[in-house]
Amino acid sequence: MFLRLLRLLPLLLALGVQAEEAPLRFSLPGAAQGFDAGQYPAHWRFRRLAEPVFGSRILVLEAGDPQAQPLMLVHGLGQNGLRDWLGQIEPLAARYRVIALDLPGFGHSEPGQGRYSPTNFARLLAWLHTELGLAPGPVVGHSMGGAVALRYAASHPEQVTQLVLVDAAGILERSSFLKTPTTLPRELDGAPRLLRRLAHQAKDLGDSLVELSGLGADPTAWLSAHDGAWRLLLQDQPNTNAALALMEEDFSAAAHQLPRPTTLIWGERDRVAPLRTGQALLATLPQARLYTLPEAAHVPMADQPQAFQQLLLQALEAPWPAAAPAEPAAGSLPDLHCQHQTGTVYRGAYRRVLIQACTGVQLEDLQAQELRVEDSLVSLARVRIQAPRGAALHSLRSVLTATASQLSGEWAIRADDSRLDLAGVQLQGEQTAVQVDGRSRLLLSISRLESPQYRGYAHGLYRFRQRSLDGLLAPIR
Repeated sequence: MFLRLLRLLPLLLALGVQAEEAPLRFSLPGAAQGFDAGQYPAHWRFRRLAEPVFGSRILVLEAGDPQAQPLMLVHGLGQNGLRDWLGQIEPLAARYRVIALDLPGFGHSEPGQGRYSPTNFARLLAWLHTELGLAPGPVVGHSMGGAVALRYAASHPEQVTQLVLVDAAGILERSSFLKTPTTLPRELDGAPRLLRRLAHQAKDLGDSLVELSGLGADPTAWLSAHDGAWRLLLQDQPNTNAALALMEEDFSAAAHQLPRPTTLIWGERDRVAPLRTGQALLATLPQARLYTLPEAAHVPMADQPQAFQQLLLQALEAPWPAAAPAEPAAGSLPDLHCQHQTGTVYRGAYRRVLIQACTGVQLEDLQAQELRVEDSLVSLARVRIQAPRGAALHSLRSVLTATASQLSGEWAIRADDSRLDLAGVQLQGEQTAVQVDGRSRLLLSISRLESPQYRGYAHGLYRFRQRSLDGLLAPIR
């Protein structure tokens, strides 16, 4: 238990939720001390409702025309609760019936009983929708609230017309979520090659340690399996309760099957839920689009409120363009050979790509018929490898991070003494999707495998040798 909480400490600190904020005055009858409705616009309507999911009383705010289409706002971790949305409520209320709430245990709502999981919070939102007699409408969620909104829209699509996820947290597998962002800080872009190489290697060491901690005995497994113990130990720790529950949830099915259009808004400087999460969701959601704010971090509505407001209104009201089909590369293609490079970025269409003894190399928007990586640190984003025969990706003694990519061949991947971190990746193998020869470590988030042995989702951390991931997953699915 202590080890897992220690691993969560950087996340909690990054989200700014360790220190309780000073309470505000309260004037609503029957509510907890610390809230003053008088400090808000007079036409905002506050009420407290007794909810049945956690057995608490929650604070609910409504603004705008009661006859307008409803729009629900879901906050993330931290005792700000619905106050994270205060700057956005007035412009939204000009068009919508805005509903914002403090989730149980947060802001000015009472603590609730049980696990503060996205699944349970989604049940609460479904109850609130019915309790208020709402018509179907958009739902906007930030950080943990993005994960809650995703689960809610997937579980109750009849109540949701569209979804907006803002820097959604906890979507990737928990070890990947706790690792440092895929790319190094921009300040290192112009640094000497040796310094950049050492920075990439230091990052890789930290990532490896996170993965190793995830492969060890899980100190919270017993806690997760016993609701009574969870309630006893975490009832008065809402942030830890919610963070632990968030990281235990698998969103693979929701990310691949969500029947509602989804707009992703992301701060490009987010170090809590890096842009990689948004890119993985963009690749997996059936209908999605991604807007980014280059100078914003994890809370774009605070970092760039005006720019965020424009993007949010655009997300809610702009028409959805028809998806353009991907065009295959045509004509004779060159080969690409990267050797002893650091931090180089490659794009384009190739026949064969060979990466040897390279560090921090990035393949972006790249197509090829074969990718072979030896003794290298490489990241892939929006890469498509279609091998007419053999393996689409052959990794030897290397570390690869792949996001929003597609690999297909006799084997999608063959790995030998390698570490692979895949997020939002589609793997298709005529024989097997992933074949491991020498001992390798595989970390998969909201990814999908298709082969004669296994067809389904892959979301977890695995370490094995001389067998296929397909065979490992098939008996337990």
